[in-house]
Amino acid sequence: MAQFWIDKYTLFDVLCSTTGSLINPNSLSGTLMAEKHVKISNDTIFQYLKHLEDAFLFESAKRFDIKGKKYLTTPFKCYPEDVGLRNARINFRQMDKGFGIETVVYNELRSRGYAVDVGMLETRETNKDSKIVKKQKEIDFIARQGSKEYYIQVMDTIPNGQHGENEYNNLLKVPGSFKKIAVINEYFKAYWDNNGILIISLEEFLLNQNSLNL
Repeated sequence: MAQFWIDKYTLFDVLCSTTGSLINPNSLSGTLMAEKHVKISNDTIFQYLKHLEDAFLFESAKRFDIKGKKYLTTPFKCYPEDVGLRNARINFRQMDKGFGIETVVYNELRSRGYAVDVGMLETRETNKDSKIVKKQKEIDFIARQGSKEYYIQVMDTIPNGQHGENEYNNLLKVPGSFKKIAVINEYFKAYWDNNGILIISLEEFLLNQNSLNL
C-alpha cells in the first residue's frame, strides 16, 4: 500500500512538470524510471491517472483528428484543475506563462460545460527541397456543446512574426464553417479579422460568460 501511494504521488509530480505537453504511458513510464527510479507498467499508469482524475486533480484531454473525424488514443494532454496547487507542488518552478494560460482557458471552458479536446490537423506542405511532406498541426482546443463547435488557439501575444503567424495560421487551415477563435493574453477590444476569426483578449474571454458567441 505504501508503494502504491509513493508511485501515485510520483506520477502526480511528473504530471505537474509536464502540464500542457503531449504525453503517453510509455513516455511517463520512461520519465519515472529515469528521474525517480520507479518502474510502473502502462496499465498501472492508466489506473493512476484515473485515480488522479477521480480526485479532481487532473483532467485528460484527448486528441481529435479533425480531417479524419476520429479520436486518437495517444498521445494526450493532462491539465491540473487547480493551477495554484500545481505550482505549489513543484515549488513554483517551471512557471511557463504559455502553458499557464492554456490551462486557465481549458479549465474555464470545462467550467462552462463544454466538452474539450485537443485538435490535430494533418497538412501537406512543400519543404525546402520542394518535396511534399505531411505535418501535424495542433489546434489548442476544440470546444463542443450540443450542436455548437469552436476551434480555439491560445497565444501570449497578438500574432506578430513567424512563430506567432504559424500558431495563428493553424486556425486558417481548419476546414468547415465552425467558429474559429484566437484568445490572446493582451488587453484590447474583441474584433473579427479579415479571415473571419474572432480575436479576443484573455481578460474578456474569462469575464464574459458569452465570450465565445460574440
